[in-house]
Amino acid sequence: MAVAVALAVLVPYVAVLALFALGVTRLRWSRPTVLLASFLAYYNLIHIVTHGFARYRLPVMPVVFLIAGVGWTAWRQRELARMSGRARAAAAAVAAVLALILIPSFRLNLEHPAFGLTDTGGPPGADAPAP
Repeated sequence: MAVAVALAVLVPYVAVLALFALGVTRLRWSRPTVLLASFLAYYNLIHIVTHGFARYRLPVMPVVFLIAGVGWTAWRQRELARMSGRARAAAAAVAAVLALILIPSFRLNLEHPAFGLTDTGGPPGADAPAP
């Protein structure tokens, strides 16, 4: 059950971030787009890097969803086949950076006692065999 909960929490987030990585490369860089991307970068540098708690990402998730929507649209319109090698490399680089940033967070998430995936050092449960 704990694995199902962990998957239900993490899989949609990873899917949105994959679309975000694609969307970043498909954006048309107008002034409003630069403003939103700058807000996203600034907020992440100030809050996520210094605190690292998942709750601090909530205010910027609408911006992530907008950019992921650009990636979803590109994927649905089969723009991936028409992407240049440079754009594909940029999308892969963004995805790799996001993956490297998220590894410690996923590790902490999966080690949280709420998921029940790790030993918390407490007394064994009634159904656990005696040592």
